[in-house]
Amino acid sequence: MCGIVGGIGKLSHQVIASNLNLLSRRGPDSQNYIQLENLLTLGASRLAMTDPHPRSNQPMVDSLSGNVLIFNGEIYNYKSIRKNLSSHGITFKTDSDTEVLLNALTLWGVEVIPKLEGMFAFVFFNKKQNELIMARDYLGKKPLFFYINKSELFFSSQIKFIRKFLKSYSLDMNSITMFLKLGYVIDPVTMYNEIKSVLPGQFINIDLNNISAFKKYSYIPLAIQTPSDKSLAETIEDSLIERVEGHNSFALSLSGGVDSTILASVSAKLNLPVTSFSMKFTKSDKSKFSLDAEHANQIANKLGIKHMTVDIMGPEKVEAYLNEFSKSMDEPNSNPTGLAMMQLYSSISEQGFRLAITGDGADEIFGGYERFRLTNRYGQYLKFNSKTFKKIINDKDPGFKKLQNLCVLMLSSKSKESWLYWHLISGDHFVKSILPGFSDLKFELFGDELSHLFGDRKSAFLLYRDLRIWLTMESNKKLDRISMWHSIEARSPFQSENVIGNGLKFMSVSKFKYGKKDILYTLFPDLEQLPTIPQKTGFISPLGYWLRNNPQLVMESMSYIQETFPLDKKLSKSLIESPKNYNYDKMKILWNIISLSFWKMNQN
Repeated sequence: MCGIVGGIGKLSHQVIASNLNLLSRRGPDSQNYIQLENLLTLGASRLAMTDPHPRSNQPMVDSLSGNVLIFNGEIYNYKSIRKNLSSHGITFKTDSDTEVLLNALTLWGVEVIPKLEGMFAFVFFNKKQNELIMARDYLGKKPLFFYINKSELFFSSQIKFIRKFLKSYSLDMNSITMFLKLGYVIDPVTMYNEIKSVLPGQFINIDLNNISAFKKYSYIPLAIQTPSDKSLAETIEDSLIERVEGHNSFALSLSGGVDSTILASVSAKLNLPVTSFSMKFTKSDKSKFSLDAEHANQIANKLGIKHMTVDIMGPEKVEAYLNEFSKSMDEPNSNPTGLAMMQLYSSISEQGFRLAITGDGADEIFGGYERFRLTNRYGQYLKFNSKTFKKIINDKDPGFKKLQNLCVLMLSSKSKESWLYWHLISGDHFVKSILPGFSDLKFELFGDELSHLFGDRKSAFLLYRDLRIWLTMESNKKLDRISMWHSIEARSPFQSENVIGNGLKFMSVSKFKYGKKDILYTLFPDLEQLPTIPQKTGFISPLGYWLRNNPQLVMESMSYIQETFPLDKKLSKSLIESPKNYNYDKMKILWNIISLSFWKMNQN
């Protein structure tokens, strides 16, 4: 696990040499950079997980070809690839996946990328061709940003590193619109017009003789396209094993829900060296915020797993954690669970763990969300492409919620709004009030590439778009940034390419009729014997309680954001009063504005 950086141009070497410490949280074990003959500079900061010896530090150079690799992530099937490479006469000096990937790219080129199983963002320099390959895993578990013009190129795991390279940069107003509506931004855009992201499931070929003529290519992992014949339960177990193999301890984020309970149960059955962690909101004004910890503690006790409970911060610490969360994300994100996760991973780090396992991803494969059940039940009959329906959905007027529900169920599955509706925080009517030059939201709609599996089932399109957009560009971003801020590698077995492939195959055969992750109870019958929360779908945070007890934070954030974006006084007042009025829809918008203000303050 690492942070990577590189560039070509007059300032690249100087910027990298002076600022490599910016990547130290992503890689505290070593930092290094090299400058090649063509003035290309490559740097890396390493969190040593596989073959944790100096011999596997980066940048890694192949002595025969002169090719160079900087690589952030883990390749879980690297041993089988290594065996194949050995049959071609290649010998190895390390036991790392980095050396395997370097040799695989040298021998096979980009053809090996769809065969990789894992999480990765890498940049590979081919000396003979004088070209770069920048690539990212299919679910965007690892970040990679870049700036490019006719004569300059700069790339990094962190946006703030690229900003050091730029003489000037400007806010992307479409990204502001996107954030105000969704609470995050969807790749490839960032909050800056000049900086883009390599897309999940994409590699970019850059001829260093003609930088501006770069080419982009998309891919689907082979393990998703052609699932194995293994049973789904066996695939899930294998995925957990390969993510903890070789480690003498690891932390498990145990929420009490189905996904993390399966991982706890398998860990106990296999006698893996696990310590589980859960969160308890003892200072909240509602008992539901302690429910996770109560169930998690009971599950751990029944399984004989060591368990630790983290007491999440009270209102007096919210500002400090929000500031830290904003810095760690490098992009604005308004999911309040991020603050809880910050404290969780801080505690995991304090206990000396460098590896954490999470249950993220199961909901998006096995239909865990209520929206999947509703769409599956009601959304298969009428399929229109009405502009009126789309406008009603985009406006998101709270007074027309029932009409909006009806419209989204009647829209065609290929419509952006059929996915967008379930994720909107605010609608066009609000965004227009804060952005004078408002224009319609533009973003790429991912998730159609496996439409041959879905038939015409709208629920299947919703599920897979959740996986390709929300899981990839909200949940995985948050997990990577927070875990790496604490120098912890977070791995999610349900996001294995093999689990996704086998899971989608099962869901397709059953015509996507399963919901609420019912299949997982069939695969792991011991769940019935454990005090699992059946409809648990993720972390929850006491947002209203935090806001009601932080009036100064609310007022200062609103005041700060209005320096840049005008906000109608009547609307502003209704947002400020939403916590005491227990209006959760407006509280989410208020938190969105607060999050944007903290992000903006931390850009200075």
